[in-house]
Amino acid sequence: MVYLKAIEAHGFKSFADKVDIRFDAGVTAVVGPNGSGKSNITDAIRWVLGEQSARSIRGVKMEDVIFNGTTDRKPMNHAYVRLSLDNTARTLQMDADVVHITRKLYRNGDSEYFINNDRSRLKEINELFLDSGLGRNAFNIISQGEVDEVLNAKPDQRRGLIEEAAGVMKYKLRKKESERRLEDTAGNLDRVHDIIHELESRVHRLERESANAKEYLALKDEMRQSDIEVTVHDVDALLAMLETETQSLSSVEQSIAADREALADIEARMTGLAEKRDEHDRRNRTLNARLVELSKKLEQTNGQIALYKERKDNKGQASEDLKVRLENSKERHDSLRQQQAEVLETLGALERTAQNLEQAIKDTRKERQELMKDQSGEIEQLKDQYYDLMVRKTTLENEYRRAEDEKSRLGDSIRQKQERLASLKSGLKEEKARLQTLQQQYDETRSTLSGKREAFQETDGRVAKLKSQYDKEREKLDTAKRYIEQQSSKLEMLTTMQNEYRGYYPGARFILKNRKPSDGIVGSVGELLSTDGEYVRALDTALGAQAQNIVAADEHSAKQAIRRLKDAKAGFATFLPMDIIRHKHIHSDIQSTISRTSIDVQIMSEIVQYEVDIPNIVSHLLGTTLVTQSMDDATQLAREIGHKLRIVTVDGETIMPGGAMSGGSRNSKSSIIESQREHQETKEKLEAYQEKTRHMSQSVTRLGEALADQMLQKDKLESEGREIAEQNETCHAEIGRLTYQIEAKEENAAILEAELKAIDAPLDTGDHAEQIKAVTADLEALNARIRRMSASDKDKKETLRQLTDEGHAMERELATVKERLNHSRNEAERLAAELADALSAVQDITDRQKMLEQDIGTLDIEALEAQRATLEQQVAELYEATEEAAALQHGLKQEYAGLQEAKDDHLKRLDALQDARRKHSGTKEKLDVQIEQKIEYLSETYKMTYDRAREEYQDFSNIDQKRMKISLNRKSIEELGPVNLGAIEEFERVNERYQFLKAQESDLYEARQTLLEVIEEMDEAVAVRFQSAYDQVNQHFGEVFRRMFGGGQAELRLTDPGNYLESGVEIYAQPPGKKLSTLSLLSGGERALTAISLLFGILKVRVSPFIILDEVEAALDEANVLRYAQYLKQLSQDTQFIVITHRKGTMEESDRLFGVTMQERGVSQLISVDLKDYEENIREEETV
Repeated sequence: MVYLKAIEAHGFKSFADKVDIRFDAGVTAVVGPNGSGKSNITDAIRWVLGEQSARSIRGVKMEDVIFNGTTDRKPMNHAYVRLSLDNTARTLQMDADVVHITRKLYRNGDSEYFINNDRSRLKEINELFLDSGLGRNAFNIISQGEVDEVLNAKPDQRRGLIEEAAGVMKYKLRKKESERRLEDTAGNLDRVHDIIHELESRVHRLERESANAKEYLALKDEMRQSDIEVTVHDVDALLAMLETETQSLSSVEQSIAADREALADIEARMTGLAEKRDEHDRRNRTLNARLVELSKKLEQTNGQIALYKERKDNKGQASEDLKVRLENSKERHDSLRQQQAEVLETLGALERTAQNLEQAIKDTRKERQELMKDQSGEIEQLKDQYYDLMVRKTTLENEYRRAEDEKSRLGDSIRQKQERLASLKSGLKEEKARLQTLQQQYDETRSTLSGKREAFQETDGRVAKLKSQYDKEREKLDTAKRYIEQQSSKLEMLTTMQNEYRGYYPGARFILKNRKPSDGIVGSVGELLSTDGEYVRALDTALGAQAQNIVAADEHSAKQAIRRLKDAKAGFATFLPMDIIRHKHIHSDIQSTISRTSIDVQIMSEIVQYEVDIPNIVSHLLGTTLVTQSMDDATQLAREIGHKLRIVTVDGETIMPGGAMSGGSRNSKSSIIESQREHQETKEKLEAYQEKTRHMSQSVTRLGEALADQMLQKDKLESEGREIAEQNETCHAEIGRLTYQIEAKEENAAILEAELKAIDAPLDTGDHAEQIKAVTADLEALNARIRRMSASDKDKKETLRQLTDEGHAMERELATVKERLNHSRNEAERLAAELADALSAVQDITDRQKMLEQDIGTLDIEALEAQRATLEQQVAELYEATEEAAALQHGLKQEYAGLQEAKDDHLKRLDALQDARRKHSGTKEKLDVQIEQKIEYLSETYKMTYDRAREEYQDFSNIDQKRMKISLNRKSIEELGPVNLGAIEEFERVNERYQFLKAQESDLYEARQTLLEVIEEMDEAVAVRFQSAYDQVNQHFGEVFRRMFGGGQAELRLTDPGNYLESGVEIYAQPPGKKLSTLSLLSGGERALTAISLLFGILKVRVSPFIILDEVEAALDEANVLRYAQYLKQLSQDTQFIVITHRKGTMEESDRLFGVTMQERGVSQLISVDLKDYEENIREEETV
């Protein structure tokens, strides 16, 4: 039997100090006032058992369970609860007499679980208590309000109580896990189906392609020797043809050079003639332009002579007419000017008259307004002033009499006020001293509070900054980890490709993958050689297929490897025995040329690195290959060395011996050399980033620790600031109270002093007499003014009438003057316009007279006739010069035409020669391409160079028969169609995977069927166990109900009778004297007692190790509490009860009491009393 032995808590809610609560069998009651922390014991047990809902333990967030500090205590950084369970009966599946369950929670949200001090997971704790009657979801812990929830729960939810009692939770969890696995299995089956469906078509296709590839390899192997011999024979023939074409091309180029020299001489002569012709053309254009200009001038002169003769006859009459018109215009102008002066003079006089009348009208109106003012109001005001002065005079007389009477009644009043004033000043002195002290305290606390606030703000700023830095660094760390995962995957893929030698031919891959140290296989050329990144592409191009050649330690090792390839039918490979392969060097003449060139050139064998000592292999493969920076450098260097060596640029472009060129775009990613370089770069990059990530992780850890420290410091400052703020507010309130009292007393003292001063001052009666005299004089003056203003009304009315008549007359006169003024202004404007027109006419006539006089003076006809004779002579001379120039230009054109004909003849011959050169060049280029293709064919197909093939294959007999044999084999290969050589290996790999997936599919079907059978068996077991538990709980529920209520009946009913697997549970109760009804019709106490009866009935069926009840009897009356406590006592023989209660009856039936107090605010403390020992002591004392 498991029972709770002890609870150890520290930092959990109100348990600021470490508490260790020891329990024993029987009933333990926990008592204490409200708010003392009793229910925190229940929360602690629920929490340590794995509760994840903060609301279930009366919190908002899970960090609320950590002690948050008080006015005298700092908040704690973590909460800790440890549960000790007795397991001597091995009820729990652990080999230990005592099981310790521990949970820790930190403010940063981290949570830890321990079972017997071993770190564990929440899942393991849940599995430990499965079907034991314990756990966060079991009914062994019933908190406040949960009793009524049992009754308010839905039937499906209430079913869980019966399932817990039946012990089927483990079956339900296993069923849930089985269903999850069933879903996973279904998903896996779907994926396997998809993959198999995809692979089926690939397997059939690859099977056909693999057969074709094997047949292709067999045909290729059969025609190998004949094909190589025919290719070498063709290369020799092509080289001979290339030499012939080179000689023919040289002869044609010499002829072209001679014709170009003759053509250049002709063009020079034609250029001279063209310059002379252009010069004569310019002279002719000048003569023609001069001729045209003089011809125009001659025509103009003839026209002027005719015009002047006609105009001279008509100009006399026009001059007389202009004189008459000028005199008339001047007379009209003088008349208009005189009229304008008269009008302007009249206009000025009228304007002055209008201004004088307007001013007179204004003055008249002002006088009228002054006279029209109503003075009745002013008279009334003077009367009011008179009455006020009368009242003032009476008041002064009364005060004068009272002052005389007061002198005899002031003795006793002065003495009493002086005594009261002395008392007030004494009290003020004490209170001001107290106020000064409080003000100093207030200033000190305010300064301290300001410092705390600044420190809090700084700390808060640091917390925010650290939080931001922590989040940023954490994000960077996560990004770095993801990048490392990507690079690791990439490195793993590249490593796998290297280890599996992907990209190699099947034969080379077979040897490299299956080599042993004793085989004498050193490795492939591609994996043994490396170079700087700048020359990787050049090295890859220079090696080509030779990168897959295999370096063997000696000839014997190479033979053994070839034999293994034949036996395994694994393909073909080229081997380089280290004891046979010899160095290759560049000829001394070429070496001398290279040393003298200005081109940046390297020998490939000198710029590669290799860890294994294979200099002869490197020299053999790369000793005669040169490397340049660009294609231009390569072509220049090739011409210098006579196209005798292969030249490779750093971009991978190639010039072969003989002059053939190759280049363009190439996918370097697929090459062996590039793959190795990428693998090394990825590895180095990954190592560097891993080191950087390690530093980032350390930085994140440091930031997290610093953030936690700053958060604690922030909470501390907040608590201290709150305390100082309270002190400051108290001090400020006291200062306000004292200030008010002091101000009130000072005000009273000031009043008393003023009263005493007023009493002590002598009463000045002389001043009153002077004031009375002045007021009397003012009264007499006002009275005289009122009489004058009241007597002048008749005179004012007469004057007002006269002023009105004068004003009307002046207004009529002003209207007449304004009308005349407008008429004069219009007349002045008209005269100004006519005067401007007259002046313009005089000026126009004067200008025309001047023009007429000037024209007559300039009509010199004789001069024009002399000018005409000169122009006619110049025109005749120009005609003669143009005829001579035209004759000279004709001779130059004929000579130029003869040279052009000779040039055309040379150009025709040059075109024919250039056609011949193009033909020879085209033939030469074709031969170069064919030679390159043949050599490349040997390299790509048979992995050998032309030089090596020329040395090893020299049987050139029966070439035609060999060609026929090759043709037949190629025809057979063509009939095969496109061949995928990788299909052989790919078919084996895909077929292996296909067969594996088929087996997996069969296993998944079996697993699915097994899971369905397991689920069916578990459903049957659950139904049987649930039915048995339901019947027993129903029976015990009725019995306990009758005992608790002293009669009546109660029962459980299934919502779906007979369906023990899914049916919900309804509760029906009939207290004594009532009808059987649903729970909603019961009172609060009856509902609580019914729920307790159901829980006790469940305990009869499923004994729980311990039960915790938190004030479940709160709604019961005293009689029911007693029955509840007695029944609880009876059940405690098999179950340990921990009861939180306020009821006396429950306490009396308990075996021991724990008292929870809160002597220090916010901190719970425990006091325990064992009632059994107490009763035994009482009995012993009674016996004694």
